[in-house]
Amino acid sequence: MTLRNGKVPALRSLTTADALYTPDTEFDVDADGYYLISSPEELYGFAKLVNESAETTLVNTSTIKISTLNAKLTKNIRLNDTAASTYANTPAKYSWTPIGEYLGGNKVRYQGHFDGQGYNISGIYCKISASKDHGIGLFGAVWGDGRVENLKLTNSYFEAYNQTSNIDIGSIAGYNRGCIDKVYSDAIVKGTGSLVAGIAGRSEGSISESWFAGSVEAGGTSIGGIVGYTSGVTITNCLNTGTVTGTHADGYVGGIVGRVFSGTNQISNSLNAGQLSSKKTATTGTVIGHENGKVTLTNVYAVKDATYTKLIGTGAQETGSVSGTKERADIIGYGALHNLGELNADNLWVERSDDVPSLKRFIEIEEEQP
Repeated sequence: MTLRNGKVPALRSLTTADALYTPDTEFDVDADGYYLISSPEELYGFAKLVNESAETTLVNTSTIKISTLNAKLTKNIRLNDTAASTYANTPAKYSWTPIGEYLGGNKVRYQGHFDGQGYNISGIYCKISASKDHGIGLFGAVWGDGRVENLKLTNSYFEAYNQTSNIDIGSIAGYNRGCIDKVYSDAIVKGTGSLVAGIAGRSEGSISESWFAGSVEAGGTSIGGIVGYTSGVTITNCLNTGTVTGTHADGYVGGIVGRVFSGTNQISNSLNAGQLSSKKTATTGTVIGHENGKVTLTNVYAVKDATYTKLIGTGAQETGSVSGTKERADIIGYGALHNLGELNADNLWVERSDDVPSLKRFIEIEEEQP
């Protein structure tokens, strides 16, 4: 694509019926070729550019669409002003189409670098009628060398309904096969089927130093606080303080991961302090709902639950070092980290006077208003 005076050429505007912001006609681009995003219009414009300019690539015997465009946030961005808690019954003014539109026949994988630079995106409303093969979140699918980092996502709502199969729903990414690092989300995430979680509905990549503090409610088969379903993930220094509710009669529900299906999986230095609710106690765990792959837990802890008493609901586990459940009262306040082994081995956690230890880079978030 040719730039004019360091700016991206004009994009075709969306129609009013799309209920979206009109994408900004031009972007500033820095010396490294990153698109600089400072407004809702530019965020919508970047999503549109990614989804429409993805290049067709042959991988093994499959033809897929890949976008390697890079972007940085330069300001906090608010898409809708109303409270996300109202969106289930009252649609927001502006709706969202994921970056990396992994929807039906248009499966775009995002393989660029999206750096939030510590800024906040708030007010996303994404509610989609999804039949199959959809990835729903801020990003639909993060792939390969794709990386999303240094980002806060607040007061946002993601829901897919009329689902039949293969729906991945997460506030940051529906499907993650890349890297998600240093993100915070307090979004509401809902779905009537498939793979649903606070950060990534499905992940075969890595997620690190990330915190989910919202709510997940779904009738899917694999529901988690951080990841719904995985067949090969690395999760490190992650915290769930959100609520996770599974409404499927035979669903797998976990405070960190809903279901480990296969592959080699590692979870380390992580904590679940969120509340769980499930239709099936046997397949609900304070860390993992069901495990039939290979998983190593190292310094992974959860608050004790009177109903869901196991770290892993069903399936065997391989424990690298001390992991277990703790009474909530024992891990609140100053001195709590002494009761959590080597959770803070990387010095990324901080004690709080009236709550469980939290990731220090995001500690100020809970004081902010949507």
